[in-house]
Amino acid sequence: MASIEGLYAGRVESLELGGEPSVTAIRKRPVTTAQVGALGVEGDEQADRNSHGGPDMALCVYPAEHYPMWGRRFGRPLQVPAFGENLRVAGRLEDDVALGEVWLIGEVRLQVAQPRVPCRMPATLNGEPRLTSWMCQSGATGYLLRVLQGGAIAVGAAVEVVERPASRLTVAELNRLRYVDTDDGPGLRRALAADTLTATWRARLENQLARVAG
Repeated sequence: MASIEGLYAGRVESLELGGEPSVTAIRKRPVTTAQVGALGVEGDEQADRNSHGGPDMALCVYPAEHYPMWGRRFGRPLQVPAFGENLRVAGRLEDDVALGEVWLIGEVRLQVAQPRVPCRMPATLNGEPRLTSWMCQSGATGYLLRVLQGGAIAVGAAVEVVERPASRLTVAELNRLRYVDTDDGPGLRRALAADTLTATWRARLENQLARVAG
């Protein structure tokens, strides 16, 4: 069964990253337990509310299994959390996680809302400007959750998948369509037929399909 390997929260702060001042909450700190509400982990903040946070981006998940891969690519272990995630989860990778699936963690119910769209901050935090592109091309982006029922969660808690939508549109498939096979018309149409897309992702894929159709 999947489980919570790490739980993180961060405050907005001014940091010197990559030789430039940045106002960000990318530097999360570990906590052992936390209350989760409609907008995410209690005590967690977002500097850019247009790109982060809100009901469809309440919690950022990054799969624990990706860390060894990045360690090999960087030639050194990455300091955890390296991607600004709130939850480091083992056992729920992008190629199996479906949009709309519902998790039960104790009394907390969470729903997979959309893939995480990598911004520049993980690359800046880790001192590797190519990281944003690497995340997109590899599909190791992580993903975002909405909160259906809040409550307390803790490191080590089991993650039970209690609902899976019929469409089974995965995070990996959306990443493929957005970053790799951007002109896959049939794939875009299949994705758009799913009722689990957020409005943001639906608009993005509709624009891509319009360009493909000419």
